[in-house]
Amino acid sequence: MRKGWNRACRVLFVVALLVGWMGASERAVGAEDGEGDDGVYDSLKKRIREDWDKGVSEAKKDDGIEVKGDFLERAARGVANGLYARMTGIKAGALFIGILSLVAGILIAALSKLNKSLRRFAIQVLVVTVPAALTIFVFGMTRFVSIFK
Repeated sequence: MRKGWNRACRVLFVVALLVGWMGASERAVGAEDGEGDDGVYDSLKKRIREDWDKGVSEAKKDDGIEVKGDFLERAARGVANGLYARMTGIKAGALFIGILSLVAGILIAALSKLNKSLRRFAIQVLVVTVPAALTIFVFGMTRFVSIFK
């Protein structure tokens, strides 16, 4: 088992060195030529800036979800409007919590070789259940908001 890990680590190290070397040689070739793709870079930068400005202006114009209908529909639309207003923060928080849970689960599972119940907990709850529940929550929230948007 130990021999396989050593071999895999060596292969990954060699691949990382090759990728780094190729990137360094590519930069060196571009520097020797003296000419860059400034025209392409500038046009892409300009297009990205225009798209960003257009998206920000559209987002500022958006006033949320219109609340109308009977009591239950107004309540659902009110909840959807609140979720829509905080959606980017909720998505970023769910991503952060999911990655943190995944890393903690992998570390606990790797470090608890003798304690099988702790290892099982780390794999089942921290690696599988929490990221899956957060993914379902975020997709469900987005779907719920999209019904009224």
